[in-house]
Amino acid sequence: MVSITLYGKESCQLCGHVRRKLDFFLKKWGYDGKVELRYWDMETVDGLTEASFNDVYRTPTTLVARDGRHVARWEGSVPDSRALRLCIDGMHGAAKD
Repeated sequence: MVSITLYGKESCQLCGHVRRKLDFFLKKWGYDGKVELRYWDMETVDGLTEASFNDVYRTPTTLVARDGRHVARWEGSVPDSRALRLCIDGMHGAAKD
């Protein structure tokens, strides 16, 4: 099972961009409903607590996990779509948009 967790703020334009990009590509690639997508608002107590648990201090931060293990992390930036797809497909590696 693959999951993607986004830590952001509702007031952050870059965070909103990442959220829309994740939604778009998961649908485009046919993963909508197959990859769990979670969002934690860092302006809430619950979001800050969860972020602290995963050592998240910057927004946006995107974590990709496969079977409970983190396989990729982007901090303060928009995830590269090709690298994101490789992580979801299980071939962790770097690629450019």
